[in-house]
Amino acid sequence: MDTSHLSKARPLLGRRGSQFIYKGNFTFLCADAHGPQSTPELKSISRHLFRALDHFANVLTTCDRLKWMREQCASDERFASTWMFYASTDIEYWHVQMRSLLDHLAKVIRKLACRKGQVSDSFTRLYLCVCQAKSCAHAETLVEKLGLDWFGLLTSAGWFGLLREVRETVVHWGGDTMVFGRPDDGILFQVHKGLYKNVIEGEPLMFNRNVVYFDRYAAVMLSHLLLFLEDFAATTYSRLDAEPYFNGMYVHFGLGTLMAWIDSTVLAGSAQSEGTGLGGEQTSTAHAGRKVEMIEPPGGLPGLLVGPDMPDD
Repeated sequence: MDTSHLSKARPLLGRRGSQFIYKGNFTFLCADAHGPQSTPELKSISRHLFRALDHFANVLTTCDRLKWMREQCASDERFASTWMFYASTDIEYWHVQMRSLLDHLAKVIRKLACRKGQVSDSFTRLYLCVCQAKSCAHAETLVEKLGLDWFGLLTSAGWFGLLREVRETVVHWGGDTMVFGRPDDGILFQVHKGLYKNVIEGEPLMFNRNVVYFDRYAAVMLSHLLLFLEDFAATTYSRLDAEPYFNGMYVHFGLGTLMAWIDSTVLAGSAQSEGTGLGGEQTSTAHAGRKVEMIEPPGGLPGLLVGPDMPDD
């Protein structure tokens, strides 16, 4: 599997002192929507931007909680015996929050489309319309309604197909989220539909031919999301005929977990391409000459900070 998107997304995350931060076009857009210079049109979408940020916080919290639960199992045998139930619930919740985040982006697209109010405010419906329109006569009409920029952005979201299938399988199609092994084996899962038919496949995500490392899967999906948010924010600025004004940074303790997961997934992808094998999550992994170290305090309480641009650690 190509892991280049993980390497592209990784620089959006970093450390500032004891805090883990996410800084990019999307955090700038959120800061500008909150600022005193915000235009009426920007204010009209601010609620959806901040709700998307809230759902992103829930996604990060779930990642960090799964990591924390694994650690607790090392000293609490009772906790280890209930691991699969806790973990499977969190993984299902993670998918629901990812979809809810994207639906708020769809509401912004609807408000800023060329023909406002004439396209869906569901991300799934927008994505499916674009996919279907690429090969039919409705493409020109959809481009006229959305705008070529929004159409192109949605076309780039090919990664959403798997995320949608997993979420729909669990929520609507009677699928099962199964967690396997002991916690010290890694966060191992699979989503089944029908008679144990696997939904997720693909190196370097797999522990074996049937079971998936959640840390790698989450790293892949969240890297795609971060890059999509960058393009989404750039398109929004263009639609508003504006440029970033405030330096917005998002702080969340779960960003440290995501950084480590991205780094270990890139390392696993490189190792597999060289014919060697690596296990799941690494708590500290080299990346571009740096290491992510889990620190105390755990990286900062969730919140959007606005301030002068300063170099990261």
